[in-house]
Amino acid sequence: FGFEPHVIDGHDPLAIREAFRTHAAAADSKSRPVAIIANTVKAWGFQDVLGSEVHGKAVSESDLPKALALLEAKRAQLNAKWSKDEVARPEPIRVEVKRAPSAPPPASLTEAVETLGKQDMLTGGALAPRKAFGIALEVLNRANPMIVALDGDVGNSTYSDLFREDEAMAGRFFECRIAEQNMISCAVGLASEGKIPFAATFAKFLSRAYDQLEMALVSGAHLKLVGSHVGASVGADGPSQMGLSDVAFFRAFTSARDKSGRPLMHVLNPSDGYGAYRLTLAMAAYEGACYLRTVRSDVPLLYDDRTLFELGGHHLLYAGEDVLLVATGYTVHEVVKAVRALWKEGVNPTVVDLYSIPFDGKAIADLAVANHGRVLTVEDNYACGFGAAVADALAAHARGLQSVSLFARRIPKSGRTSDDVLDYLGLSASHIAAAALRLASKEFQSIAASNTAT
Repeated sequence: FGFEPHVIDGHDPLAIREAFRTHAAAADSKSRPVAIIANTVKAWGFQDVLGSEVHGKAVSESDLPKALALLEAKRAQLNAKWSKDEVARPEPIRVEVKRAPSAPPPASLTEAVETLGKQDMLTGGALAPRKAFGIALEVLNRANPMIVALDGDVGNSTYSDLFREDEAMAGRFFECRIAEQNMISCAVGLASEGKIPFAATFAKFLSRAYDQLEMALVSGAHLKLVGSHVGASVGADGPSQMGLSDVAFFRAFTSARDKSGRPLMHVLNPSDGYGAYRLTLAMAAYEGACYLRTVRSDVPLLYDDRTLFELGGHHLLYAGEDVLLVATGYTVHEVVKAVRALWKEGVNPTVVDLYSIPFDGKAIADLAVANHGRVLTVEDNYACGFGAAVADALAAHARGLQSVSLFARRIPKSGRTSDDVLDYLGLSASHIAAAALRLASKEFQSIAASNTAT
């Protein structure tokens, strides 16, 4: 592969130090890249007791004297010191993080695009949430020097490139290439030094770094993750580019708490540009981990600058009494279309834009009760996502409810448009309207009652 390999004893501190010096020297020259191969042995120092094929096995009481004798011999060989009188735990190096003065970013999306001279982005009545994220990231970085951005070589798609292209901010942008695990690890390091790291890539590709993400949360790192191209609305790019299972993974962390009592993570799934902008600002201000999912397509603007978004929140779009429709992200727009069809059939639905997990479960359950206990959830992801979270909330706060979930029950295909893919998955406006009508019908109620009796 064109590397200059250096094979060393991985147990020799001097060899390790020399290898890193060689690597540093190569980085400053035009020589070939260096690959360090550090040979190590399991149970080093007393492998004669345990052997070299064990993992996670403690030394037995009978073998302890022999193991200690071997370690003592190794200590003498290395001229090391480790007795209580000879070894003192060094004081950790404390680095004082100097926080540069910051100013609040523009509170509204309109003000932000005017500040950046990009007013034309709002003139068409539609805006992709991923673009709104890029706008928010750029104004955040102008306002707060502690903001840094990382990307997995897709900045032109996640719109973190708006940050990189700003010459004043370019020094705080880190291109991590197609190495998502390393990107998350770098973000953890930046967070440990007081930075506020926004790490972005396709939601689909974040799955490559699940282990690093979980270890980051165990460590208490305040990461701000952004996954674009979420759900099945990606269309022509096909399932290899769609973030479909990420909600289920991240949702697991929303149900756990850190030592301060906060959720390990907030999952945010805005349905329009105003929501994406406001939630990006909220992420930056929050001392904790967040994951923002951004839709690829330009979608109609449902809200305006007066609408507030908060972690753990939701919005009531329509107040009815026949059936509760709970949607998230791109599917909110399909539900809005379905509402018009339901009105023609004499069904008056309540519609909730559930843009955050966790959320106020009791508030959602109260809305369900007010709609005769009929609930339909809609999302263009795989199972165990927003619909499952709503089902858990209903079970915890109410009884006798009927809940139906629409989600991607098979692998999506590549389609010419988002509509093609949603229709294939049974998630189009017409499918949603039909499911809501079945749920609200007397026939459905009688069937449900007989099943309950059985």
